[in-house]
Amino acid sequence: TIPTGSRLKTNGAIFANNAIASGRALTVYGNVDVDKLNLHIRGAENVSGIKICGSNVKIDKLSCVASQESQYGVFIQSLDSSQLSNIEIGEIAIKKFSSAMPIFNVTGAIISNISIEQYVTGVYLRDVSHSYFDRAKIKGTSPKSSGSAGNNGLLIESTLATGSTNNLHFIGWDVRDAGEHAYRLGGQLSINDIWFTNCRADKTGNAANNQATGGSGFKVLGATSVKGQWHRNIYFDNCHVVDVNTNARGQGNFAGFLISNVCNIHITNCSVVPNDYNYSCWHAYSFESVEDVFLSNNISSRARQHAIRFVASTYAAHPGWE
Repeated sequence: TIPTGSRLKTNGAIFANNAIASGRALTVYGNVDVDKLNLHIRGAENVSGIKICGSNVKIDKLSCVASQESQYGVFIQSLDSSQLSNIEIGEIAIKKFSSAMPIFNVTGAIISNISIEQYVTGVYLRDVSHSYFDRAKIKGTSPKSSGSAGNNGLLIESTLATGSTNNLHFIGWDVRDAGEHAYRLGGQLSINDIWFTNCRADKTGNAANNQATGGSGFKVLGATSVKGQWHRNIYFDNCHVVDVNTNARGQGNFAGFLISNVCNIHITNCSVVPNDYNYSCWHAYSFESVEDVFLSNNISSRARQHAIRFVASTYAAHPGWE
């Protein structure tokens, strides 16, 4: 445990725990300042790494590494589910955790230089607002990845209120080998005001044996679990998708950009292209139930079906979304 109010200089020491059989290895409370925090564990299915459960936490450099795949790597959430604020991590490396970095109900986070290897879900943001995530490299499909919903490099959702996830900036992200979509926004309540700049998705829908149920580069998912929810103000600038799987199930779910139930969507200077695959995707830019779409200076190369696709989708449970 690193208790409230700690000022810790480790000089690069490694905290090792090879004995823990369940639960988490390290808990960090609030008002903490650490130069370098390195945790190495043997790990197991029910073992997790670090829980940051207080506000005003600053860690210059953090690493959390397991020798065998474990549960979560670095989890940022209060103990009573109240909102945390002011979390700053200058560099973070996480390896061999199924859920690498869940962040729940946090505002004012600045997390940079993220490195994640061997993941099912990379970064999972739930009810996060007014935060910046600058530079990330996420790669290496976990053997445990089934290719089902949530097997994403970046997963973003609102669960507490309409628009509880809002004002997020992602700059210089590179997500590879996602079991399902590389970047997925939505699934419950609406998400608003999201910016992606200089981001890349590579080899999506990468779960073993072509069992992925989706594999889009960037998917803004219509919040079909809650009636009447629309996402608003989503921006992509200089974002690129390479090699979407076109051999798994669900053709329409393997697009470069798959956008549904969104008002005000901007896609500028983006591309969907093949590299190692014969086709770049099924559909390069696919839109379902959208309003106010701005497309400028984009590239589509060797889409298996459509370069640009608009569909007036209807959902039996939610009439009027067409």
